[in-house]
Amino acid sequence: MSNSKLRDYPAELLSRIGKKLYLNTELADVYFVFETSDKPAQSIPAHKTFLAAASDVFAAMFSGAWIEKNEVKITDVSGPVFKEFLQFFYFDRVTVTTENVAKVMKLGHMYDVAECLMVCDKLLKRNLDENNAVECYELAMLLEQETLLESCEKMIGYNAKAVFQSNDFLTCNAKTMSQIVKLNWLTCSEIELFEACMAWIKAGSKQDVVTKQMVEDQLGDSFYDIRFGSMTFNEFATLIPSYGEIFSRMEYQDIIQIIADKDFQSNMFNGIREQRSEINPWNRNIFPHLEDHILCRFLSLTSLYYISKMEKTVFSTSYPIFLHRIKRVSVYEYKDGQYHQPMTGMQSEVTIIEIKTSKTGEEIVMYRGKTTLYHAYLPKPILIRPGYQYEIRMKQNPTKKFCTKFLLKEEVKVNSDITIRFAACEENKGRGLIECLYFYVI
Repeated sequence: MSNSKLRDYPAELLSRIGKKLYLNTELADVYFVFETSDKPAQSIPAHKTFLAAASDVFAAMFSGAWIEKNEVKITDVSGPVFKEFLQFFYFDRVTVTTENVAKVMKLGHMYDVAECLMVCDKLLKRNLDENNAVECYELAMLLEQETLLESCEKMIGYNAKAVFQSNDFLTCNAKTMSQIVKLNWLTCSEIELFEACMAWIKAGSKQDVVTKQMVEDQLGDSFYDIRFGSMTFNEFATLIPSYGEIFSRMEYQDIIQIIADKDFQSNMFNGIREQRSEINPWNRNIFPHLEDHILCRFLSLTSLYYISKMEKTVFSTSYPIFLHRIKRVSVYEYKDGQYHQPMTGMQSEVTIIEIKTSKTGEEIVMYRGKTTLYHAYLPKPILIRPGYQYEIRMKQNPTKKFCTKFLLKEEVKVNSDITIRFAACEENKGRGLIECLYFYVI
């Protein structure tokens, strides 16, 4: 059966055939062999036509030197990983484990399987956090996955201090470290970035004291990307007792001039004086693929709902997002026999809470502020992660005649990846004060 003929078959029929033939020796004409020193060789059956139809790499491979061969030895991944990869040739829906996703993605890149790269990209983004962001960053650079790279930079920048404490950061390679030091936006001081660089050198050298030679050997030119010009004299002075010997006389001279003279141009250091933590990253100059999404809960106008002193909106997400603004529903006040929108607005104290687990009920305050406006702009976007619940508490002191007319959706599907679910309460099912969420996607 030729590749073109296989593509002409109805998708439903191909799906049934694929499910039947996956890991089945029936009609198999190629076997992938995995040899280990402590176990017998494992042989995984496959079908050249299925592989060639979805991969130009396999198509070229099976029409050239391998046209008469029926065994391919695989040495760089395990059998279970390769089985997960083979799903993309046989199934319309696949299951990739978080443990194997990086290795499966490398196979997708090696054999040019776009669907594999897309699925792995989404899975990595969905599970991205401060503990694995650096490992995913390395992978994104290796495979040249631009959007995954950008997502990792958002996570590293947003959670810089926590990322610096992760094992992935302390064991990352020099190229990855160099890229992190070059990032324009990090939610940490330059002192904290410097200390993180020193901790990385100590972890790599297994030494407690950093020397000038260790900095040159491990950090290399990235040392000169540290923004000493964004430090004050007092901040730089705090580094001297522990790290004074890593600076040469010329480096001392340059750093002092960079700090003292805003017009001085260094030939050694990059001379940037802008603090990374004060840069607004939410623009296309830093993240070219950044999109502002609006989630609207409006369903219909219905009977009046009278506002209480404490209104709570509990929600969760299927995909990481950065929440940066919330919009309140229109509020009405009964006056002179009619309901009017109040001229002065209704002041609310807004608190956004992250609930760690439903069992412990541990809460972290992500934001606290006041607003009289329909839109509450957050000074810093809040990371909303899958697996957690978030609660927006709005405290106000309304009269008994303050109300809304809105019925709100309890679930909103933004796209194929992002679904936001709102917890329903019996006393105010489909009611509340939060009409819209504005967010960026991780």
